[in-house]
Amino acid sequence: AMAPDKIDKLVWNRGVLKMVADSFAAHPSTEKTKGRRKDLTSILGLNSSSKYIPTMLEVTKEVLAEMKKLKDVNYLNHMNNLTVKILSNLLFGKDIHYLIEKKYTYQNHDGTSDELNLLDFFFKHCENLVAEYYNPITTLLPFVDKNNLFGLWKRNHVNDIQFKTRLTEIVEKSKDENSLWSQMKALNHYSSEDIFSDLIILLLGGTESTSHSLVSLFFYLAKHPDVKEKLVKELRDMGFHKNEELYHTKIHDCDYLNYVVKEVFRIDAPVTRGFYYVAKEDINI
Repeated sequence: AMAPDKIDKLVWNRGVLKMVADSFAAHPSTEKTKGRRKDLTSILGLNSSSKYIPTMLEVTKEVLAEMKKLKDVNYLNHMNNLTVKILSNLLFGKDIHYLIEKKYTYQNHDGTSDELNLLDFFFKHCENLVAEYYNPITTLLPFVDKNNLFGLWKRNHVNDIQFKTRLTEIVEKSKDENSLWSQMKALNHYSSEDIFSDLIILLLGGTESTSHSLVSLFFYLAKHPDVKEKLVKELRDMGFHKNEELYHTKIHDCDYLNYVVKEVFRIDAPVTRGFYYVAKEDINI
């Protein structure tokens, strides 16, 4: 068995992980980082996640209305939009949408710039951080990556500061006391910077993975209409087409829905690996 005091996660602040360099996930395990993780997961309350269903339904209706207006629909883009809106509501507050839609300057790597709302800014920034991660220079010349010396690395650094600064300004204006941001702030244990980084890692980890799984679900249901028909029948028999309030009490009773979701995860896993772990000192076996 691995001794907890002898191993720890490998801290590797490259690519997208640069966005969460101050999060508990990007630091060696200490009493402080363990406390932050414990408080955050406790407030998040994944064991009672049905409380988030009203927010999910509200945002889903909004995104579906947008999709119906379009002739051609890119499902992945819209599912990204859906998941990031749901997560931003839960993490930062339901009352910040009108501020997120404001345009901000994004510095492109060719020297041009785009005016993007904060959600589009976020997606484009993540895409370019992934490109930075896989660029050979990041590995061959790590000092370029570490110090953001030029080109891709320098622009990404500028955009990272812009994103964090603007989102922090927006979140500070939220009056939603039920957001994770407000509840973590109310503890008076952690700085705004620490809380912000911890919430960003949830946003990063939950957006692409969830949207990927949703698109995979739609794809396989389209390929297997018999499964879709059986799933719809279960939901109708449970009364979901009549009363949205049932989602709170009966969602866990939908056995076939549970099987379908787990099968999608089995066939097309959204995440292939977690954190790397390393020995903190030599161990004699």
